[in-house]
Amino acid sequence: MRGGKLHRALAPSPSIKFIGKAKIRAELYRPRGEEYPGAVRTSKANRFVHGELYSLRNPDRILKRIDEIEGCDEGLFMRRLVDVWQNGKKQRAWTYLYGKSVSSAEPLPHGKFLPVMLSRR
Repeated sequence: MRGGKLHRALAPSPSIKFIGKAKIRAELYRPRGEEYPGAVRTSKANRFVHGELYSLRNPDRILKRIDEIEGCDEGLFMRRLVDVWQNGKKQRAWTYLYGKSVSSAEPLPHGKFLPVMLSRR
């Protein structure tokens, strides 16, 4: 997220463009003892996690770098293609979902910690 700790992995770069705020159908948790949140998919119609949508000119290179930062090899997060709503329109985009158990995590019921979501374009 712009202004967040990991935003430097996305900016500044002419191959990355901020599209706007967006949301995914998921529930948000903060793992016990951690400073970061994790989104987990849900089928509940009224649960959303709010984030930011970006367009990537060189997605393979950029996503590989973000995969490393997000700990995908260790199973901390998983990159998944999901439905994203932005300005009332649905599209598909990559996002990072939490890969561990949330059984002892603190739920963040308003879905506001703002994970980054990345457009497939």
